[in-house]
Amino acid sequence: MATDRVPFRIGPIPATAARSWLDAARDNLVRVIAASDDAMPFKLPVEVAHDLVAVLDAWAAAADRSETFDFEDEVDVDRAARMFVYWLNLASFSREQRDRLGLSEPPTESAAFANAVRASMLDSLSHHDRLERLAEFVRSGKGAR
Repeated sequence: MATDRVPFRIGPIPATAARSWLDAARDNLVRVIAASDDAMPFKLPVEVAHDLVAVLDAWAAAADRSETFDFEDEVDVDRAARMFVYWLNLASFSREQRDRLGLSEPPTESAAFANAVRASMLDSLSHHDRLERLAEFVRSGKGAR
């Protein structure tokens, strides 16, 4: 039976991969938040921006605690859906959009963490039937770099 909470787990993976990905992601998110409305193809709601910053902060704290990154949490299903939708929108920016916003590519050494985030998203989305359409989109390869 579906619950109103969605589990989210990443790890264990080397914390160095997490740290390098998180540094790039946080810098990119700050640039997106600071961008003028005409530079963005959509409006990032303030509450979603706060949620994404909070997630990155929690992951960074976990990465700083140990040489092995291992993170687990539960998120309200509606909050998770909003964050995943905007995360996927951000991840699907074209090269031109990324260049216009000054966004950087994640470092190659962060690939293990990026793959773990994508796998965790898929796993989390599969825990609630209201999120299945998002899971199908991620599985299609169109979302989440």
